[in-house]
Amino acid sequence: MHYEISGKGKPLLFIHGWTMNSRVWKEQVRYFSKHFQVITVDLRGHGLSKDLGGPYNFETFAEDVVVFVKEKLMTQRVTLIGWSMGVFVSLKVLSKERNLFDSLIIISGTPVFTTKDDYPYGIPLTQVRLLHRKIRNNYLDALKDFYRNLFSKEESEKIDERDFIESLILPFVPSKQVALCTLKAIEEADFRQKLKSVQTPTLIIHGAKDAICLPEASYFMHTQLKNSCLEVFSLAGHVPFFSEKDRFNRVVEKFLRRL
Repeated sequence: MHYEISGKGKPLLFIHGWTMNSRVWKEQVRYFSKHFQVITVDLRGHGLSKDLGGPYNFETFAEDVVVFVKEKLMTQRVTLIGWSMGVFVSLKVLSKERNLFDSLIIISGTPVFTTKDDYPYGIPLTQVRLLHRKIRNNYLDALKDFYRNLFSKEESEKIDERDFIESLILPFVPSKQVALCTLKAIEEADFRQKLKSVQTPTLIIHGAKDAICLPEASYFMHTQLKNSCLEVFSLAGHVPFFSEKDRFNRVVEKFLRRL
């Protein structure tokens, strides 16, 4: 598994989202590596970890992360930071080896991706199935359509989102097989029961304009995670750590300093 380590101090382990890679954290590496040890990883099948075989699901991803922390970091004070699909991975990691991590940061996440009778805070299953079909028909075009939803209209008027999509994501997209397998895992995921067992101090960050993981999902997680605090960015979409990097970094650092 490809990884990069920058800086010294308390270790912060960043886990990216669906079809993404560790380069999305470039602003956080630059900021936090001055006072912390910043570790970014490419999940199996993503980024520069493409040569690893499957299965591409949360069980495998979580096992990879646990082994990495035990063998490479060899510490029990890691802050686990997951974004989007990385939230599923992080919750799975904690269910396996919670003693390795002393804090958790959840960004633009949800415990359940699709709407259910008892969970109205997801997106319709029909939208996910449509994305499956688009990927099979024209993978790159499907990803580009998906990536257009990463930023809110308000953000698009202020920042150049092409720097994020065209420079940090598109050159490193995983194979179609990996994208489909992980999307299937996301579609089937339900981590609501695991939330109740998390005692770790947790910071939840969400954009109020997020169209991929609805902000109501983070309000729900806040009620389930007993030791959590919630920060909502009123104009942000799915990528607040890029579109509002200065505020995001300050909020995270304030949380870390309080541990």
